[in-house]
Amino acid sequence: GYTEGLQSRALRAELRLLNRQNKDADAIITSSYTIDPYSLCIAETAKTLENLRNHFAYETFRVVERKEEYSRGVSSLIKSCLHEWTETRNKCKKPCEKVLSKFPLLQFSNVHYLLQILDNRNSGEQNDMSDSLSAQIRGKMTGACGLLSNRSVIRWLVSDWTLYKMFIENVVAGYDAATLPIDGRTSIDAQVQSFIVAVSNSWNSLPLNQGQSKATRKDIIKILVELGDRSASSWKKQLTVSACLSTLIRQDRKNPESVWLWYINILRSSQNVPLKTNALFALSKLMIFGKKDTFMDSLDVNDLMNDSFLRTIVSVMSQFHVLEAEDPDESSSAVPASNNALMSSLIKMFVGSQKESKSKWSAGVEEMMSYPEVTDEIAWLRHDGGYTSGFKFSHAFTAFVFTNVFGDSFLNNILPILEELLLGDNKTAEYKANLVTCAEIIAGVLRSVAMYENKKASAIVSASILPLVIASINEIGVVSGSCWLDAAKFSSSYGVSQLVWLNLILEQTEKQKVASTKVINYLKIVRVLIDELYQVDDIKSTLDRLSSCLRSLINYEFKAVRESAGVTLAVAIHKATRADVPIQSINKLLGVILGFEESGDKDTLYDSAFFLAGTLSTIGGYEETVAKLVPVLLQAIVYSDTEATKQFKSICTNIADSMEFGSLKMLKQIVSSGLSAPAWNVRLVSVQMMDALVKNQRAETGFIGLLICRKSLERMLYDDEVKVKQEAVVALRNLLSSLHPKSKSLSLYVTKYVELLRNMRTEKRKQKHQLPVVLGLSAAVKAFPYSVPSPQSVAALSRVKVKEAKTTIEEFKRTHHDTWDNDQQNFTPEELEDLMGSTEVYGYA
Repeated sequence: GYTEGLQSRALRAELRLLNRQNKDADAIITSSYTIDPYSLCIAETAKTLENLRNHFAYETFRVVERKEEYSRGVSSLIKSCLHEWTETRNKCKKPCEKVLSKFPLLQFSNVHYLLQILDNRNSGEQNDMSDSLSAQIRGKMTGACGLLSNRSVIRWLVSDWTLYKMFIENVVAGYDAATLPIDGRTSIDAQVQSFIVAVSNSWNSLPLNQGQSKATRKDIIKILVELGDRSASSWKKQLTVSACLSTLIRQDRKNPESVWLWYINILRSSQNVPLKTNALFALSKLMIFGKKDTFMDSLDVNDLMNDSFLRTIVSVMSQFHVLEAEDPDESSSAVPASNNALMSSLIKMFVGSQKESKSKWSAGVEEMMSYPEVTDEIAWLRHDGGYTSGFKFSHAFTAFVFTNVFGDSFLNNILPILEELLLGDNKTAEYKANLVTCAEIIAGVLRSVAMYENKKASAIVSASILPLVIASINEIGVVSGSCWLDAAKFSSSYGVSQLVWLNLILEQTEKQKVASTKVINYLKIVRVLIDELYQVDDIKSTLDRLSSCLRSLINYEFKAVRESAGVTLAVAIHKATRADVPIQSINKLLGVILGFEESGDKDTLYDSAFFLAGTLSTIGGYEETVAKLVPVLLQAIVYSDTEATKQFKSICTNIADSMEFGSLKMLKQIVSSGLSAPAWNVRLVSVQMMDALVKNQRAETGFIGLLICRKSLERMLYDDEVKVKQEAVVALRNLLSSLHPKSKSLSLYVTKYVELLRNMRTEKRKQKHQLPVVLGLSAAVKAFPYSVPSPQSVAALSRVKVKEAKTTIEEFKRTHHDTWDNDQQNFTPEELEDLMGSTEVYGYA
């Protein structure tokens, strides 16, 4: 049950203990666990490992020599790392870290000293200090941050209540950027805050029992709350306190009332957006983890469910999205941008970065997500889907918690606010932020109502909230509508079905003359929602209804709608297949696209067919259906305009690239439908698709498939179109490169073409066969650019006065120039003489 890293280190420590001659040697793990150097070493080691596993202490075994010279040496290295000269600190940092990694006990004893260096609260304003003193302070602070940011030190800090309390007292409470020298203040401030963020993010392995430590969780909470109250004028300090305080919220420990009041007061009184954001997430964590807290028993619902407080929550979420689109260094509404050294480091952790497209959480919520004792009931929270519209999982989770705790009271009070935001003026700059915020809130509401089957809340959702969603979708474009797609992902993932919402969307799609943007948004949401249907009756009725909608949409006047219909049909086929539910209406619609049934306008089916095939090939497992679509795809290239033809060619190749199985069936379709087509561009695409299949599925294609492919490509060497010939040579070269250089198949292939080239005696025969034969031999030579498996093919080409042969010989001599002394031994004297006679490129050899 131990981790691999812990096992190896434990064995290494055991061997050191058994083989070390120094009787004063001692093995240490943490300050709480020690074992005797020799007596019962193996038994004691196993016992200590068991203790470590049970108490989540991950510090490894190390052997420390208790010699004075070691202590003096480490002390000297640490002092050098705190030196005022930057070069000295940089030179000594790596050696110091290397030594301390081998002797962690000596490092552990210096943690207290390094933490105290960062406590500069009593230094006072020192704007006029001397350059020498300024350099000393800067060196100490920078060096201490560098040594404390070591992963081992951070593990100690987050797994020992005493050390964590010292971290809170010295760094969180004691550090004050205002007392630092002006020169270098920004750099030091960023390093200290980065250290605080690292400790907060690592606060996952803290033992829930204090053990022998005198420090307690209540003591640390008390220190933080008092510090936050004293720091009311400093948003930097409050932000740090809020992050650290949120890590102390526990599911199996009662949370003091002071923690609840701290975050509620922050939401009501603070003007700083990141601080209020962190407070909102922490309050959500308290609600889901602190259901047994005494504060919940005495809580008056009206205190949190009034219009003012709910508008504050919505405002925090909305301002977050406005803030996210700006430069993080200019994001605080409470302070000027020049003082945002803390913001630049903490805001990325608390509110994320739009540029990186990542959904990052506050320290408290992130800690909860990876907390080892999260129950199965909320295990879905570990999943963070791929959201593209700025949609935040954490915001939706907040709405989920509020709905779960306050039920229909929350819905009745939040509904007027949602109506005001969604149905307001969509021309304003804030509308996009308000739209995403409403999507997040409604997603959380829908998930909570569906998971816990609240009948009163369900009635409110059906009667008021979902019609509001439909009204919003009808007023926005495709890009803005992606927020509702993200809302569908959140509300219906992990087995939660949104059948009411799905039926309402289908009802809107069935209407006549629906705008194209509405239809595209509807279909995107449908594709997400049908994936979470599990009842057979629901699947049948929904897919039948969806097939009816798609039947009219595949002939829609706008191309984007037809493409979206093809993707939706692929998802419906996939759902029906996984559920093992035969849907006749889907099969009938597929027959229309394949041309088995009559359709009003076949040209409009091509877009749906391409995206249907592309989606199925990406999903995998539908190679037979894709193979049936090949004739339709190739036919589309003939009857489409120039721009569409280029797109279709690219899609055809991508389909062949993404295929995982079934290449033999697809090869037969390409040979029968594509290689013999009258249009040269169809033949060209067919050769490209064949090449892609061979490159991706050589093993699955098998001998028969490769034989069919080689014969077909050889036939294409005689094609009238030059581009088709050139593409056939490339494909044939790729195919031959998969053969072993000494294989019989390659030998027979080369012999056949050499004999054909030798027997061309009449001029008529040369005109018909010479160029294809030269191209075939060129493919064999180019397939092995750095070896000579068939010297007779090279010699045969060197005797031909054809441009393609000369180009191949030139390429051969260039690629074999460095190894020519060895390669020339493969040729007979006559062949070598013919090859050297190619005076046009003799300089390469």
